[in-house]
Amino acid sequence: MNEEQAKALVQPMMDGCTIIDVEDFDELYAIYFVNNEYYESKDLNDLKIGAGPIFVEKETGNIFSTGSGVSAQFYVKAYRECGSVYGRPSSSVLMNELIKNDNPKACIVELKHISGKTMAEAKNIYSDLVNGNSVKLDFDSEDDAEKAIEKLSLIGIYAKLIWR
Repeated sequence: MNEEQAKALVQPMMDGCTIIDVEDFDELYAIYFVNNEYYESKDLNDLKIGAGPIFVEKETGNIFSTGSGVSAQFYVKAYRECGSVYGRPSSSVLMNELIKNDNPKACIVELKHISGKTMAEAKNIYSDLVNGNSVKLDFDSEDDAEKAIEKLSLIGIYAKLIWR
C-alpha cells in the first residue's frame, strides 16, 4: 500500500478534518490531521485536542485511531513489540538467550541478585537459558524491569520487556 492509498482509506473518517501530514514508519503510515476550523484560521482557540495520528498498517490496511497522550513513536514501538499500537509495556522481562557463558557460577550469583530468587532458582533459570529455553521474570514496576534488562545484558543474557 502506498501513501495515497492509505490516505484514501482514512478519508471517510476525516469529516470536518484535513490531513496535514503522513509519516512513513516502514510497516505503518501515521496520518496526522487537524479540524477544518483550525486549518483555515490557524487560531489555537479553534484547535480541538485529544486526537492523535491515525495509523494504517501497510500490509493489511487495518486502521488504528489513537490519542494524543503519547508520541507516534511510542505507538510504533508498541506495534513492533506486540503487534498493536494499543500495547503497553508490562513489568515483566523475557530472557531469551544466554549470549556468553564465560563464568557460569558468577552468572548464577548475579541472576540471584537481579531476580530476587533463591540460588537454586537462579541455577534453574541459568540451566533453562543454557538449554535454549526462554524464562520470564516479573518485577514490581516497569522501571525495575528496565533496570533488570540492563543488568542482565552485563552478564551476557539477552532480555526484553514484555508488552501486553
